[in-house]
Amino acid sequence: MAAIVTGAGSGIGRAVALELSSNGSAVLAVDIDHDAAEETVRLSTGTVLAHHADVSKPDEVAAYVERAVDDLGVPDKFFNNAGIAGCNRSIVDMSIDEWSSTLSVNLDGMFYGLKYVLPHMIAAGRGQVVDTGSIASLQGAPSEPTTSPPSTRYWASLVLLPRKYENTALR
Repeated sequence: MAAIVTGAGSGIGRAVALELSSNGSAVLAVDIDHDAAEETVRLSTGTVLAHHADVSKPDEVAAYVERAVDDLGVPDKFFNNAGIAGCNRSIVDMSIDEWSSTLSVNLDGMFYGLKYVLPHMIAAGRGQVVDTGSIASLQGAPSEPTTSPPSTRYWASLVLLPRKYENTALR
């Protein structure tokens, strides 16, 4: 069994990586902070490999997926967890770069992960995908306008993917 966990250098991502590895999955712990991903490796009781990647860059996402396939096998599990809080300012006070950066990590990063992981799972006829995000993306937060638009990631993962692959072993 093999798994990829993004945002594995801290918090929920680290906890999931450690839990999966303790239950027998070989895990690729992906994080933009390589030292944090290495700490996840050190804390592990199972097989965990650290991998530095920025999920907002499609070439880096493709590279982590290929590393997982090459070093661990086709992933059975993908915990698509990497995300950032973004800035805590109104739209008027927010720079375009701040807006773009947050959406690039939180929305594009989720898409890129699915784009590059799913073909391997489909070919293998199996796989489990979990996408995570903030509750603010479902209900909105007036002081954090960058958290609301990524609600699209929930529609992609909770509505569109299950419908598309309902007659397969993917879930």
